[in-house]
Amino acid sequence: MKKLEQITTILLILAFMVRITIKDYFFVTSLIFYAFPWIVLCFGSILLFIINYKKRKKRILWLISTFILCFFWIGNSYVKNKSSLNHNHKSEDHEHEHEGHHHDHILEDYEVVFWNAFRKNNVEDAIQEIGNIPDLLVLLEYDENNKKPFSALKKQYPNHHLHLIKERFAVLSKHSIKNIKFHELVDEAVLLEFQTLIQGSYFQVYVTDVSSSVTKFRKPSIEAVFNRIKKEGKTILMGDFNTPYESVHFDAYKEQFEHTFSAKGNGFRETWIWNFPLLSLDHIWTSKDIELESVEKINTWKSDHNFIKFYIHK
Repeated sequence: MKKLEQITTILLILAFMVRITIKDYFFVTSLIFYAFPWIVLCFGSILLFIINYKKRKKRILWLISTFILCFFWIGNSYVKNKSSLNHNHKSEDHEHEHEGHHHDHILEDYEVVFWNAFRKNNVEDAIQEIGNIPDLLVLLEYDENNKKPFSALKKQYPNHHLHLIKERFAVLSKHSIKNIKFHELVDEAVLLEFQTLIQGSYFQVYVTDVSSSVTKFRKPSIEAVFNRIKKEGKTILMGDFNTPYESVHFDAYKEQFEHTFSAKGNGFRETWIWNFPLLSLDHIWTSKDIELESVEKINTWKSDHNFIKFYIHK
């Protein structure tokens, strides 16, 4: 038990110092930064409190430590915003009633949903989970077992634009999609780009998937994505960055773009793992000329990642 206490104490202090100073600036510190998010430090402090429960001074010390670490955790992870939940958006029933008769001249809040599909889910699974067909649905790590042929799915949604790119990304849109391009970046990171019609204007949309390998430093991939994308004028960037929001490598993103959940979401920012708020790996960034209405995180047991849904103001 003494050995466990010593190791836990050393790791806790080291991880705390990394998180409040250099974070993931270097590859070595990034391993500590990703392995010990604030919530893990809270549990580590609770463990030390339990180990030292019979030692009054140490018990008080680790109790205070737990409160401080939980304060850091809540302060960095929990988001509170005022946002409207009364979206001017057609219900699924209304959509089916008018299937094939789009009323594009009526401006409504535009709904976008992003999801890491865990390599075993398809478009149909996503729609069942969220309960409606959004204006734009983007999936990455698409169903690799092809449990329902993509051709059958296209027939199932005849009035939508449905694309499967590199057997990895799936895009379902109520409006036209053009200029689809796929880029292989550094360290197995990839980037999909396309344009889609949103409320009468073409928006530039990017979707990225950054490697989750612990042997790969995130900085080159995050920078490669940033350097490839358009920085202004109706731009949306979404993806599984496998990098938490607090990363120093997102500093340039935060200057140029709006992080949708931080700006309009409510609750814990983390999207992984299995509905437990451990790490914020999935992000949606929008150019600052896009007016966000609200952002929601949707829990699911079909993937280890949550859905992220946001609305663009009409």
